[in-house]
Amino acid sequence: MTATLTLDGIRVLDFGTRPSTAWCGRLLADFGAQVIGVETSPHPLRSQGPFDPDGNSIVSRYLLAGRDLLQDAATPALMSAAHVILTSDTHEASALQQDHPQAIVCAITPYGLTGAHSGEPGNDLTACAGSSWAYVNGLQGRPPLKCSGLQASYQSGTFAFGILLAALIEQLAHNSPGQLIDISEREVLVSTAAPAPLRYQYSGFNWARKSGVDMNEGPVPVKDGWFALTISRPAFWIKAMEVLGLPDLATDKELQQAGLRPKLKDRFVDRVGSAMSEWTRMDLFNALGERRVIAGPVLRMDELADNPQFVARGFFREASDGLKYPGPFARMTASGWRTPGPRPRKVTSFDANAEIKTTPVRAARGGQGPLAGFRGLVLTQ
Repeated sequence: MTATLTLDGIRVLDFGTRPSTAWCGRLLADFGAQVIGVETSPHPLRSQGPFDPDGNSIVSRYLLAGRDLLQDAATPALMSAAHVILTSDTHEASALQQDHPQAIVCAITPYGLTGAHSGEPGNDLTACAGSSWAYVNGLQGRPPLKCSGLQASYQSGTFAFGILLAALIEQLAHNSPGQLIDISEREVLVSTAAPAPLRYQYSGFNWARKSGVDMNEGPVPVKDGWFALTISRPAFWIKAMEVLGLPDLATDKELQQAGLRPKLKDRFVDRVGSAMSEWTRMDLFNALGERRVIAGPVLRMDELADNPQFVARGFFREASDGLKYPGPFARMTASGWRTPGPRPRKVTSFDANAEIKTTPVRAARGGQGPLAGFRGLVLTQ
């Protein structure tokens, strides 16, 4: 029996032209919403490389998968039927919410809908620069570095997805009207850059870029590639040094303290690196894993599809055209997820038969936030 799709019956219009809005729409579609991408002109992602042998953008194929496509202007009936409207236009966001008060309008923009920079263009590079992510990323004496790939867009789209779920819970539980959600990509990166900004705010400590890369800071070479061994607890240090055949380092009380090791690099970095270089990635990973030491081999892109962990979980899912997509990042026992379709189908209206399937949620007084009344228990470390 196929599980009910989590967002079955939710209708979304995506007017956005940014990777962040595309990723948010993709997540909504993956979990069951009908998402219609409105493209009166081709989405900018369709001209972004790299391209497949047929000349199609691989980036757009991934980010725009799972949605339907409208190539004409959205009709009033289509607008009035939408539960969620995505936009990246700072000028139209408020008007969309005023004209369609039943909808939750979510605007994802570089700087937000207000402030001195509202309406200015931006991208992942400017978001990383303007949030100070670039300042702390990279090596001393070298230029600052942005986050890899489209991380600012993916983070912003994922935040928007979560916020939309919370807003939909509140709206469906209380039959409340729609609202305007304002998400700044730059502010998302600042909020995820902790503790660097907080450390400066409270102590004046200016987070510096790394002076170099050793086992304290990142992956180091082993026989067949690279391996990450960053150790936080004394017990992990003792066990790792025993696995590497370095018992004197294991019993060194100072080196057992993670806070002291960066200052004592001359005492152990070369020896540990030399010992690690005698291992292959998976042999070392398995040996450390048996001792419950946190570590990780650096996998190449061409190794992901055949990785035993991903295979065991059935993570990569095959679409109807034979291509495999990464599967759901969250698995639920009572509701499902669908493999994104390879290409959008052209539509002019929403599925008239779709119904929202809801169950009663805990009532809360208005004004306390969309998740007020729910209780959570955190058991993680």
